[in-house]
Amino acid sequence: MLEVQYVFLIFAVIGALALIFVVKFLPETRGKSLEEIELQLQN
Repeated sequence: MLEVQYVFLIFAVIGALALIFVVKFLPETRGKSLEEIELQLQN
């Protein structure tokens, strides 16, 4: 069975990978209208 520190380490690694995914693959939408966001996601 995993010890507590390894569970937290796995959780931290998954969180870091999720943050990298969000920064790399999701577009910035601050200050854009819904129409601009739709156009950006279609292309």
